[in-house]
Order: sequence, then structure tokens, then C-alpha cells
Amino acid sequence: MWLIVTDEIDDESVGDLVSRARASGMTTLVSRSSARAATEADAEFVLPVLSPNWTMPFMNVVVGQVMALRLGEAIVGLSTSRPV
Repeated sequence: MWLIVTDEIDDESVGDLVSRARASGMTTLVSRSSARAATEADAEFVLPVLSPNWTMPFMNVVVGQVMALRLGEAIVGLSTSRPV
């Protein structure tokens, strides 16, 4: 589960969501600003720069696209220089 933590969700709810997801066997990734509390997620992506709340989803979309590209390159052997 990839949880993007914005101002609309409090740290207690984040902790609850992460613990429930992990208990059900999911691998968890939390994206948060450096101003938010750390979590018990399997991995955390901490944005080093504080930015307006409305930009968080957009920044994480870019990160997600890069992660998907790198995963495709690593697992499937996709190449951006030689598209299928």
C-alpha cells in the first residue's frame, strides 16, 4: 500500500492504516513531508522540502512514475531507448 500523507489525515490515523495494512500482509510505503511523524511502514519516502499541501499528490505522481520506470527496467528489461 502506498499512503500519501497530507494535512487532511492525522498521524494517529496514519499509524492505524499502516498497522492494519501490515497485519493483512501488505508491504507499506508512506510518502510524507519532513514535518510529519515517522511511521512503522516498511519504507518511507520523506520529502525534504516543505511545500503547500495541494502539491503533495502531484510530487508523488512524479515519484511513482520514476519508480514504475525503474521497476520495469529492472524486472522486465524495458528500455526507454528501445521502446517496444
